[in-house]
Amino acid sequence: MTQLLLDSVNAPTEIRESLKSLSDIIFDTQSAKGANGYLFFGRQRILNRRVAVKYYYWGGDRTEHAEPRQLAEIDSPHVIRVEHAAVLDSHWAFFVTPFCKNGDLDELIARGPCGIANAVRLTCHVLDGLTHLHSRRLVHRDLKPANLLLSDKLEAQIGDFGSVRRLPEGSESVPGSGHSLLYRPPESVSSGTYGIEGDLYQVGLLLYQLLGGFLPYGEIAWLDEPARQKYSTIVDDFERSKYVDDILKEKITKGAIASLDSLPPWVDAQLSKTIRKAVKVEPARRFSSASEFLNRLRSVGLKLADWSTVDGSPTLRGRRTYRIIPAVGRDEFVAQKKSALGWRRVNSIPPGKLAEVIQAMNASA
Repeated sequence: MTQLLLDSVNAPTEIRESLKSLSDIIFDTQSAKGANGYLFFGRQRILNRRVAVKYYYWGGDRTEHAEPRQLAEIDSPHVIRVEHAAVLDSHWAFFVTPFCKNGDLDELIARGPCGIANAVRLTCHVLDGLTHLHSRRLVHRDLKPANLLLSDKLEAQIGDFGSVRRLPEGSESVPGSGHSLLYRPPESVSSGTYGIEGDLYQVGLLLYQLLGGFLPYGEIAWLDEPARQKYSTIVDDFERSKYVDDILKEKITKGAIASLDSLPPWVDAQLSKTIRKAVKVEPARRFSSASEFLNRLRSVGLKLADWSTVDGSPTLRGRRTYRIIPAVGRDEFVAQKKSALGWRRVNSIPPGKLAEVIQAMNASA
């Protein structure tokens, strides 16, 4: 891979100079994903392993921001390890972490619903990592899928600490982050405040997305037909974005950002209920802690059938593997089970609507 020419990177002068001072790292890539800062990848010369270096705006107020030392002291398999971190000046700080070759949860979600068992497993990882952050009175404020990485063991890790803030003594909230409007909790939009419950709200949205819930990133997807017509008449790009942002803010504050009806029909009612509690508009009605959310999800997860989508077909894995396919020549679905000879029709489950066949399979599996 070609070495990155540090004099030509897209970053302020002080960051370019800092990159040069990190002489142990040969930088080769600047990532476009450093939305709230600047993200670079390279290889350590001595240890011969790839690392990520994130520069973020910290504003110089040590009473609000997480000290680099605090982040480096966190020891959790579900919080990415900070190998080095420092304050650069009154505006910028940076941290160095291992490079995650398996990417992030945003990339995983883009490939489609990842299945019930995997969605629950990955969400539990994030909640476990949050218990470590919250125990130090740190809130992340930007737990979107792109900031949640997949380790070499394919476990979720909380990454990107550019939005992390410390809750001051005597206060349970800090100002909300201005990043990632789609994931901002209602109280952050309406009053500009953010506490531990905000992180739990964002994890609720994560679980919703992992299971296949509708949460598109494109502006147009959030507009109904009259709004689209008005959107098309707005010439200025800034005014267009502001128009969509105002619509999104209204949906967020009304609790209408996550439509549970968009979840696949095999998502269990108890799992939907768990998501609904996590994304309540009123912070006090959500889970009180990451531990409470984690315990609920583990308890619910133990009882869930392991549905996923394989080659476009709803598939159930357990002692045997089953799938549902459209019935030939009929507006119905049929169940099949996998055998040594291939897929065979499950005669004990009659053809029917998708939800009916799923319910029958859950009962018989």
